Amino acid sequence: MKTHNKRAALATTLGLSVGLIASSQAATVLQSNDFGAGPDIGPALQQTTNSLGTGGSSDPSTGVITTGANNTSTYGFNSSGLVDVTSVAGATGFTVEWVVTGISQNVDAIQSNDMFFGVTGNASTSTTGVPNLFNNSGNAIGIKLDVINLQSSFFEVGGAQNAQMPAGLTTASMEDGFIISFTVNDDNTWSATSTGLETEINSSGTLAQTTYAGIASGLGAYTSVQGNSVIYTVDNVTITTVPEPSSAALLGFGGLALVLRRRK
Repeated sequence: MKTHNKRAALATTLGLSVGLIASSQAATVLQSNDFGAGPDIGPALQQTTNSLGTGGSSDPSTGVITTGANNTSTYGFNSSGLVDVTSVAGATGFTVEWVVTGISQNVDAIQSNDMFFGVTGNASTSTTGVPNLFNNSGNAIGIKLDVINLQSSFFEVGGAQNAQMPAGLTTASMEDGFIISFTVNDDNTWSATSTGLETEINSSGTLAQTTYAGIASGLGAYTSVQGNSVIYTVDNVTITTVPEPSSAALLGFGGLALVLRRRK
């Protein structure tokens, strides 16, 4: 076989090896809830509410959340237990994804405390009775959809929103369903994206109110909405680790070139 053919074959083999080794560093699913379509992974979801208004409910078997007949009524899901990202070897962060089937009733009745999709460090169903439950859920972090101002924001603990996204949120796009996803890394950076909104979320930044180390060891999926008789349905939520890049992946083309030179 000619030398250049050997090099080509070796490059192909090494490239495949790098791909296989890199792909072996898979993300670990710590929590997954799809509301009856399959078995849960990790903690189950449970109803959380401020118990204001009548007729509200959150059904973990179907994913349907209905607020009570009161503008301050808030209902949602939180987790019955917490997951520890730091317990997974090689984890360098975590990704949270919420898939919402749609908002079937009263999207325009969502009040000032908005819709929230994220995680919290509180596995208790108890609240202090205030509308914005995420403010009372330790280490709440995630995405808020603001129907009144038609804007989204990355939200951190205690009501301090860290980053406003571009304006352009519409209730029509929310009604049809959407996906919210965000990643928090161990260097305290974050990134957030969406699919299905009129103006998609595509933003990143650095944590301002908390740290990765302060939240990663105990968090669970959390969503809620405040408003009068609002109904929305969650299809799926997952929390996965961000895996550490493998040594082969870090080798890259420079490493391949070095190996090829040594094998001439």
